Amino acid sequence: TIVEPVDADVRKIELSQTSIEVQVGEPSVQLVATCYDVDGKVVENYSGLEWEVESNENDEGKAVIELSNQGVVTPLNRGMVQVYVRNEIAQAICHVTVKRASVKVQKIKLSPTEKVISVGKTFQLKADVLPEDAEDKSVTFYSSNESIATVTSDGIVKGIAKGKTYISALASNGVESECEVTVADAWVEFTPEVL
Repeated sequence: TIVEPVDADVRKIELSQTSIEVQVGEPSVQLVATCYDVDGKVVENYSGLEWEVESNENDEGKAVIELSNQGVVTPLNRGMVQVYVRNEIAQAICHVTVKRASVKVQKIKLSPTEKVISVGKTFQLKADVLPEDAEDKSVTFYSSNESIATVTSDGIVKGIAKGKTYISALASNGVESECEVTVADAWVEFTPEVL
């Protein structure tokens, strides 16, 4: 069935969304305009709408979005713009914020990666989260065997009993790294040198 566009006396336009927040690389968003005539009745298939984006440029001179003549918004680069849909009498506005794509944690670099400590002793396990601009750099430390060594939320490892275990640092996106910890008798304590 072919739907013929309608030319009517549209006095009011409403958008399905008045504010959108998206990330670069995310799927396009369809804005839907609902048109009303002088009596407040919905006008279907109205042909007199124009879609327009105001100041479609960020501080780097790049286009923030791509806007189709059907109201499809495609995020391109970070920035804020306003999308207008209008006819000669009425208009509606949608504020669009495009955020940069979130940078995921790719690697956790632990220091040291292996350690021998004695029962009752502690050491600081340091976790460097990479890349530097990762959005969520928080890590959770845990021990694979708390009866041998424990670890605090700040990475302080304590020897509990003689044996070997692994202390791990886990990022929110599942990236993980571990340190091999050997707990020995009280007189033995050193950090193996990396060859």
